[in-house]
Amino acid sequence: MIRISICCKKTTELVRSADSFKEIDDTEVERWTQCDKNEPGYQLFNEDDIDDIVIQVLNQPGTSQPDSSENESQNEESDGTVSVKRVTNQQAEEAVNVLLDYIEQRESSDLIDILNLRKIRQTIKKDQRILLQTKVTDFFSKA
Repeated sequence: MIRISICCKKTTELVRSADSFKEIDDTEVERWTQCDKNEPGYQLFNEDDIDDIVIQVLNQPGTSQPDSSENESQNEESDGTVSVKRVTNQQAEEAVNVLLDYIEQRESSDLIDILNLRKIRQTIKKDQRILLQTKVTDFFSKA
């Protein structure tokens, strides 16, 4: 209790330094400091609270939103389960190429990062070749 009273006395002195609070006494300051002692200092949210906050933020003017009908059709199946959006090989290759261009233009780029991105790009190209459908003419040998 001694520590609290010393803290309250210092706080009281600080509060009294303001012109409009010269009449504040130690008991009022102690009551102010003790009223929130059981509060954690942050707010706890459950999933519904988080959903409401996100919806409020997305509904604010000037906030860009993805097309909701497209987003729902991509992420929810008819039975209510959530599906993962598939990235095509072409999209993956384009993304890796952009990253590779970015890393290569930086002066402080790391050779290992460049080599890893090139390896990823080769893997994607290899996957593209595997997924290509064989042409009918490829089955017939030219004589």
